[in-house]
Amino acid sequence: MMSESLSTSNNNASNPNSLKIIVLGDSAVGKSKLLERFLVNSYVGARYSTYAVNIFKHTAKVDGKPLEVEFWDTAGQEKFDNIHQSYFHQAHACIMVCKF
Repeated sequence: MMSESLSTSNNNASNPNSLKIIVLGDSAVGKSKLLERFLVNSYVGARYSTYAVNIFKHTAKVDGKPLEVEFWDTAGQEKFDNIHQSYFHQAHACIMVCKF
């Protein structure tokens, strides 16, 4: 059984009951929209581009215990390529989003 909540947060990747997932991809491929659909099950057509990073904290209960999952929604603009490496620190997973 799984229950959920959403908030913004600072990194809590050192907590053993938490996961840090970074979301990477080129500009305008739908990284923020993918998270929006998953986290709040909605879609708003207009949205400003992500600047640097937006961090969202999703809390789920797994086997009756809370699990905090941080999603780091990164900017896809080429000018931010050099800062992506700092986001990898203590990350447990990466989601790559692309257009075909």
